[in-house]
Amino acid sequence: RLRTTIRDAVLHGDGKNPVPTSATHQVEQMKGMAVVTTMAADGTVQATQVEAGGKDLAAPVMDQLEAVARQLQQAAMTLPAVPLGVGATWQTRHGIDQGGLRLDVMSTVQVTAIAGDRISFEDTEEMRAPDQRVTLEGATLDASNIAGTAHGTGTIDLATLAITRDYQAELHANMAAGSEAATPVTMRVQLKIAPQ
Repeated sequence: RLRTTIRDAVLHGDGKNPVPTSATHQVEQMKGMAVVTTMAADGTVQATQVEAGGKDLAAPVMDQLEAVARQLQQAAMTLPAVPLGVGATWQTRHGIDQGGLRLDVMSTVQVTAIAGDRISFEDTEEMRAPDQRVTLEGATLDASNIAGTAHGTGTIDLATLAITRDYQAELHANMAAGSEAATPVTMRVQLKIAPQ
């Protein structure tokens, strides 16, 4: 079981539009919340659970915490069942939920160093999805031409399964509401994990 506690959370605007006060307050409520991840010996995630510490959180805050839990699932690295060394490369395919979109992800992982129980790795991902309907903040949108890439580096301690992670992903899609013309949308995710 790996417990991840949110120490800080900040909402950034795009410079043109100020961040709504209500949204800022919701993000502030995430501080101190925890996500408990149950992992198998091969590194796969079996379950995640949000621990709100007895707080009665608003639905948008819980939605954000669930999104963090999904990101932690995405950051997990499946380990092969055979012995390996520096330079070893393997691929895994899995599904994820990114911003409400259901994606098929092909991950390529390479071991870059081994020091005792600690393995350093680098990974790249190709994300694809069929056209689909998605609900974002109460609005139903048709998403098409969905594709993205991701890159990450990190370490995993085989004795404790503690992970450090630096991960960036970019996803592109065309979004349309009803009969309106589709608008190109880009979603970017940056995730940093460090055990305390």
